[in-house]
Amino acid sequence: MVLADLGRKITSALRSLSNATIINEETVAMCTRLLEAEVWKNK
Repeated sequence: MVLADLGRKITSALRSLSNATIINEETVAMCTRLLEAEVWKNK
């Protein structure tokens, strides 16, 4: 369950990155923060 949830969150973050019209440092930082938060939450 935990890995499935984490996988969904990673997919969601990458989807929002791929849907972004302009990928800049702010967009990448937001995705990185989302992923880091999920990884630390699930430890």
